Amino acid sequence: MEIFDDVTAQMEAIRLPLYAVSVSAAHAADSPLYLFLHWHGFQRATPLHLPGISIPPRPVPSSLLQVDGPWYSDLLRDEVVLQLAWRLGAWDVRRTYARACNEIGAPPREALQCRQAFGEGDEDHPVTLDDTPQGRRDAMQLAARRGYWRWLFHPVKGGLWSQLAQDDETLASDGARAGPCPVAPLPTEGRGRQTVYRMGRITRLILPRRL
Repeated sequence: MEIFDDVTAQMEAIRLPLYAVSVSAAHAADSPLYLFLHWHGFQRATPLHLPGISIPPRPVPSSLLQVDGPWYSDLLRDEVVLQLAWRLGAWDVRRTYARACNEIGAPPREALQCRQAFGEGDEDHPVTLDDTPQGRRDAMQLAARRGYWRWLFHPVKGGLWSQLAQDDETLASDGARAGPCPVAPLPTEGRGRQTVYRMGRITRLILPRRL
């Protein structure tokens, strides 16, 4: 799987645990998927050292992978994301549709969320650096006019969540899963703005802890 290989290569290069993976795409057939790898880690904003001055570290900027279409069906986008989330051991995937925010009366927070979904951050969301920022910004403008899709999941393989106790019976020892994803994409029509795909499984009986 080429995207899975690209993501694991980024993990080996960055050498930080992943906190989350988010994917964004404007609601248009020819708009690419923008896949953001959100790292759990901090770094100094500058290598400069000044006596007596403490420069606080900032979050490590996200890495960006672009997956080009055209996407003749929204289900094709879902399939790409689900396959990646399955291989990375995610418990679930949340798919959200956000309406166009470049309209009269749209709340300012929706415009900010649109910018953040395409890697244009503020002080709390580091700007993602890439080789073709104009194409990504064009996709953001298209999303503001036509709406956009966003997917979010938390990987176990190479992720921060691998440090926690895992009861998911579908995971291998390294937090990954093998083989094709058994979860089928669901149509977008008539399902509201958010759909949750459950991937993990626990069949054993979990008893409540005694106080």
